[in-house]
Amino acid sequence: MTLKQFRYIFFLWLAWLCAMPSAAAALADSSVSEVRRFDREQFFDIQDSREFRYPENREKVETLMDKIREWLRGIFGELDFMRNADTDWMKGFGYFVIFLIIVLFVALVVWLMLRSDFRSLFTRRGARVKKPEYEILEEDIHNIEYIDEIQKAVSEGNYRKAIRLQYLRSLKLLSDHHVIYWTIERTNSDFRNMMRGRSDYQAFDYLATAYEFVWYGYRQLNEEEYRELAKDFETFNQAYREVTA
Repeated sequence: MTLKQFRYIFFLWLAWLCAMPSAAAALADSSVSEVRRFDREQFFDIQDSREFRYPENREKVETLMDKIREWLRGIFGELDFMRNADTDWMKGFGYFVIFLIIVLFVALVVWLMLRSDFRSLFTRRGARVKKPEYEILEEDIHNIEYIDEIQKAVSEGNYRKAIRLQYLRSLKLLSDHHVIYWTIERTNSDFRNMMRGRSDYQAFDYLATAYEFVWYGYRQLNEEEYRELAKDFETFNQAYREVTA
């Protein structure tokens, strides 16, 4: 073998060695690759799963619904159907329904009380409340026979009516002496303002308050209580009768 032949064989062998990685790469590139597709339904299932929820370190702002929820939870506890609720939204809705039921129940109770005459709840059991025979705005205090009407009311045991007549009689005396100016539209507050500053204002205010308590408060008097109040009216009226004389 000559030197020229040896060089030719050597270069062929070296070229073969250099071509081996390219052939391996070509063999690898010729393999069939599988393209995997994105499953959207599986993604949303994973997103909604509790196992993949991680708490965030954010300061939660307490809303009005949260306060109502805590208040109801303190009263009723955690109800069974709320424990089994899948989401916080369902729990919140459950508390809202309970709160709405309570509000409607309270509104119903108030409505029933307003429709009924619930003044009897504050009177003695068995005591029958008498309705006023007439209203002050329907009367003319100058056209009442006070002595006869008061005696008649006392004889019938109607001490509430007797106290009313005693008070109207005092108003008539004050009006006759031009201490007050009585008209059918004026109220006890108006008469108090007219009496303010006088030496007998405290006595008048006491009698007006007693009258309001007995008449408008439906306070049933016994004979002894009536006699005590009648003396106070007589004492107040005496000064004006003396002026008349």
